[in-house]
Amino acid sequence: AVVSTQSTGGDEDEFVTINVGGLKFQTRRSTLKRFPKTLLGSPEIEEFYVPELQEYFFDRSRSAFEQIMYYYQSAGIMCLPASINPDIFVEELRFFKMDERIVKRFNAVEHITQGGGDLATSMFSCPTQKRIWLL
Repeated sequence: AVVSTQSTGGDEDEFVTINVGGLKFQTRRSTLKRFPKTLLGSPEIEEFYVPELQEYFFDRSRSAFEQIMYYYQSAGIMCLPASINPDIFVEELRFFKMDERIVKRFNAVEHITQGGGDLATSMFSCPTQKRIWLL
C-alpha cells in the first residue's frame, strides 16, 4: 500500500494511514472527504498528523473506530458494534464529530439499554444485525 509522504490534504486519491491505538487503517483521502463536516473528512484531521510516522494518530478505542471507518467506506452505514458499550461508542462518535443525528440515535440506544428495554431491539441498531441475532 502507498502511504502519503506528506500531509497536504490535497491529493484526493492518495492513501492515508490512520493509527488508532496501535491498529492501522488505510483508506483514500477521497473516502474520508465524503463527510467533510466530520473530523476525518475536514482539514482538522491535520492536527493529528505525525510526520515522522507519516500517519494520523488517535489514542482512541480501536473497536469503535472499525465501525467509524466502515461508515466512511460504506457511504453512511453505521451499526453499533456488539462488543462496545453504547455509552463509549457515543463518546467516540462525538470525538470524531460524526453527524449529530447519528450521535442522538446511538445515545437513544444507550438509554433504552439502561432502561431495561427489549435486548434484541436495544442491542442492534442495524436491522440486519437484529435479524441474525434473532435467528
